[in-house]
Amino acid sequence: MMNEPVHHAAGHLSQQRLLDVLLDNGGSASLTVSSNGMPDGKVRAPKKPTKPRVPRDAVRGIQDLLWKEGLFALGQVGTIADDAALQEFLRQNLSQNSVETRSRYAQSLMRWFFPDGIRGLAGSVWTSYHDQGLAAEVLRYLYLRAEPMVGATVAEALFPIAENSSVPVSYLTNFLLSRFGQSTPAKSIKRVKLNLRKLDVLAREKGNRDTLRALAPSATTFLIVLHHLFAGPEPGAVEFRTLAENPFWKYLGFKSEDQLRAILKDSVSKGLIAKYVLADRIESLSFRHTFQAFVTRRLRA
Repeated sequence: MMNEPVHHAAGHLSQQRLLDVLLDNGGSASLTVSSNGMPDGKVRAPKKPTKPRVPRDAVRGIQDLLWKEGLFALGQVGTIADDAALQEFLRQNLSQNSVETRSRYAQSLMRWFFPDGIRGLAGSVWTSYHDQGLAAEVLRYLYLRAEPMVGATVAEALFPIAENSSVPVSYLTNFLLSRFGQSTPAKSIKRVKLNLRKLDVLAREKGNRDTLRALAPSATTFLIVLHHLFAGPEPGAVEFRTLAENPFWKYLGFKSEDQLRAILKDSVSKGLIAKYVLADRIESLSFRHTFQAFVTRRLRA
């Protein structure tokens, strides 16, 4: 029995050829069209679906905190020209043997501690004050701001706990699973705890327990970060409620809003801020300096 001939009109694919193409491409294919408007027989692979953008709060991968490397990086900003130069310096001079590891670590250090560039918050504080204590507090704030899992642990889970209290073994694990999902990797939970110890937020005790440390944050660091966040290019004003809603002061280690009020009242008397008032049930403060003016003059509480 003779097979029926397959007709190939110019510029067309046979039905069998089209079937073969579809089978080869998982049942989905698209044909390019030639200049005469006919399919030319070329097949484009189906487009991959675009991955949905994941909010930072949903990021559950945590790497080890490079705390000593962060302090080392900050110490270089006075002699480095720009962000690219600092990243390259770190890539060349970090202590890790692997170039790939040094490159990855350099990227992490820039993301954590210099999100606004080497002339931003951390760099400005270091070049103006050269104070290791202030530098450490600022770097801790920046890291907790950059890593949502660790920041939420400090501002939400640990904030209500009294200083020097023992933290139950399962407390932070249960918090992280509830806050970020039951599929949060055990390795990430372990690294959150480890990194909080590196930040001196937690101290490891016997019996696999942690103690919440008393950080004793400085009023000067509070005012520096306050100005960085709210003072603006021209000194303005902000409601106390607005600054209290921002977790930056919890990252620094303060435990109550009344601690902040005491600093603000004292700052008015010292001329560090212009006003702190409570009028018509609105609590607010007015700035006397911009952030750059505050740090350039090396003002202290």
